[in-house]
Amino acid sequence: MKDRSSITQLIEMDGQLLCRVRGNLIPVDDLKEISGDKRLVTDFQEGMSRVMTVEGPVKYAELLVRRKLQETGEFEEPVHVFTHWKKKRSKASSEVFFTAVPSRLANYYLNELGQQEDITLVYPLYGVLWDVVRRAGGNDPVAVVFRHDRFAEVVVGTKRQVYFANRCVAFDTEKKQIDALWETVKSDIESVEHEHRIRVVKVIHLNWVRTEDSPRWAAELENRWVTAEQEILQLDRSSVPVSLPLVIQQQKAGKSISPLKSKLFYSAKKCAPAINVGMAMLVVALVAGLMMLKSDASRLQQQLENVQQQISHVRTGFPQEVLSEDFDKLLKFVGQVDRYRNTPSYQQIVDDLTQTALKQLKLDRLKIDFAPDSVQLQLSGKIDAPFETAHGGYQKFLDQMTARGYRVEESRFETQINTSLVVLKLSRPVT
Repeated sequence: MKDRSSITQLIEMDGQLLCRVRGNLIPVDDLKEISGDKRLVTDFQEGMSRVMTVEGPVKYAELLVRRKLQETGEFEEPVHVFTHWKKKRSKASSEVFFTAVPSRLANYYLNELGQQEDITLVYPLYGVLWDVVRRAGGNDPVAVVFRHDRFAEVVVGTKRQVYFANRCVAFDTEKKQIDALWETVKSDIESVEHEHRIRVVKVIHLNWVRTEDSPRWAAELENRWVTAEQEILQLDRSSVPVSLPLVIQQQKAGKSISPLKSKLFYSAKKCAPAINVGMAMLVVALVAGLMMLKSDASRLQQQLENVQQQISHVRTGFPQEVLSEDFDKLLKFVGQVDRYRNTPSYQQIVDDLTQTALKQLKLDRLKIDFAPDSVQLQLSGKIDAPFETAHGGYQKFLDQMTARGYRVEESRFETQINTSLVVLKLSRPVT
């Protein structure tokens, strides 16, 4: 698998496709001639890139841009929009930085290339320039100027905002025309500064083959003018200093416009060695863990056998009949003694009844039954007191008896003017 630096680079610029191979730029007639995974940067010769304000929410930005381009007649055929950046401007408008290309070209780059056996990651030129702005700008505005042939691509922005994007064009590559081209670039940057009330702190100059010249006004900018790092490549047996390939090496798969499937396959291939090493380490760890578990299991089995032998020795010291029938009888007797000890006496029951708040209760009948697991009480009587006094005292009586461990099985309270009749059944468990 090829890493990010060794994946084949292809640059499609000004109608020419060049392949970077071992320090050489080799012209290629058809992309299919190149085998292996590829990273393709294209200027979409029939496309256009710019920043546009559209009337509508951000989520519909691409649709609104496409409709606006067709309404203004800039494309006479169906168009596809690749969005590099977009932002809500107000409730009714949005800003979009995009590259628009005819749909037939988009189909080739997105679908036809994606069906090849090898992976091809496609990057629009303006997407690459926008990445340079974000890497270099931070919170301060910077301008990136990319010179190639008779064109200059300009992007002005910060890491979160794009102010301007445009292609400046000269009639030919004569010095006079190129000087005029550079003046147009300068004028565009100054207009952006004036319109947005910003100051561009850095102008980064990128170049392509045979366009390494700088404008006369670069000296006026002093340290604000920055020439991007270049490498020397061989083209047609001559050395050419270029900076674009070094920028292309920094592009991540996620920034590509290729289908998600291609991005995932590329990322999986790139991560395969690390995944293999991780799997190998996991297998080693599992084997080591299994060996430790087997060792622990053997040790525990030996301990279990020792405990079983000790239990066997202890059992042989007692007669079998003691361990069974006599022991059960003894245990039953101890349980009965414990229940008798916990059973309340007749005196305690009478004390519980008479020490409650219901002093006016006159008992007519009291029956106490001692069962094996509980004590049952049945009582009836009358209370000579007005209803409110009698009923309130009766309720307190029930609460106090419940607090002492009794359960109310049945309760009847009947009033007859100044006399109330009471019939009550209580029980108290014996544990």
